[in-house]
Amino acid sequence: MAKIPASIPSFRQFMLRSQVLTLYRDILRVIRRIEDTNQRHDMIQWVRGEFDKNKHLQDQQTIRMLISQGRVSLREMSTSINITQ
Repeated sequence: MAKIPASIPSFRQFMLRSQVLTLYRDILRVIRRIEDTNQRHDMIQWVRGEFDKNKHLQDQQTIRMLISQGRVSLREMSTSINITQ
């Protein structure tokens, strides 16, 4: 039987969660292009750690700021990987 959540998130919280999950998936897609398996594994662990560290956050402004920082990091990571290939 499905567990019913204690509180239902607002539409804004739902949209922020969607943006976070999209960012996470996009980062993992970029990391998959790293050829060195050890480096790829280390990057995946680092990304998981960063997302886990912030999963308790509730302040929408803080979450938006972290999403923006994550997008910048994603662009930089993608550029770096493209240059090395």
